[in-house]
Amino acid sequence: NIENDLCLIEIEEKILGTKNIKFKRGDPEIGDKVNVIASPLSMSKNGVLLTFEGIYSGCNAKGTCFYTVPATGGSSGSIVFDKRGNAIGMIQAVPVEFQAVSIGVNSDTIIRFLNE
Repeated sequence: NIENDLCLIEIEEKILGTKNIKFKRGDPEIGDKVNVIASPLSMSKNGVLLTFEGIYSGCNAKGTCFYTVPATGGSSGSIVFDKRGNAIGMIQAVPVEFQAVSIGVNSDTIIRFLNE
């Protein structure tokens, strides 16, 4: 999906130890805490992934959402979770000049894409 910068890769077999992600429809309240599990700059070892905390800052009229979660190359595609562990969005970009902000789509956009 070029418009929303989303793609889907299907895996034929379930990978041991994986869990299904639950998506929450609608956006959280501005100011709500969010968490992101990511591997920026491929920083992970022996199954350890980094978890980042930030604040949901809102979405603009085009559906672009902003989070105060630090990110850099390798963070794209990381799912943003609310405090209950529900997926609420995905990181897709980081301003080069200010890597303390992450930009992406919300869960409604992802759900629509998955249902196409």
